Amino acid sequence: MSQGHEFLASLGARLAREGMNLITAFGLGVGSHFINGALNEFEREGSRSISDRLILRPFPYEIADREKRLARWKTYREDMISRAGVAIFVFGNKVDDKGEIASADGMLEEFKIAHAMGLLIVPVGSTGSVAAKIHEVVSADLTKYFPETRGLKAALRDLSRPGRPRETVDRVIHFIDLMADAKGDALSH
Repeated sequence: MSQGHEFLASLGARLAREGMNLITAFGLGVGSHFINGALNEFEREGSRSISDRLILRPFPYEIADREKRLARWKTYREDMISRAGVAIFVFGNKVDDKGEIASADGMLEEFKIAHAMGLLIVPVGSTGSVAAKIHEVVSADLTKYFPETRGLKAALRDLSRPGRPRETVDRVIHFIDLMADAKGDALSH
């Protein structure tokens, strides 16, 4: 298993272990590893209410008309994001029509929607691609995205540092916990 896949599976498992409900669009290359990590944790816990804890919103790819497809995807993104309190951004690349690696432009749209809806933005810059770009944008204007919080700059900076998969997962959880404490509520539970 690659480090990226290990990170995604560990993240899914850890978020489930922390009692968080998970929502995913089942992104190509990302979704299955994240979901399998969460499912393994639910099985370990003996959870019988997986449908209450995990929402899958796969995008419909077979819409031939580009405008209709983009409109449907926008609706999907808005609906999915409206059900969340935290938006974790990882990786953000795709294979384009020419077989080349390209930025996942839909992820930037999701970032804008999540911010407009007031979600906690967690940009895991160490995963690269669009997540790194989002990390740069957020880091450049912290007060636009977060309340003033002690330790915020260091925790956000840690999200851009390379590390082993479990270290990176620990950094994500620490960041979420730090922001939940700052807001005085449980953002993610």
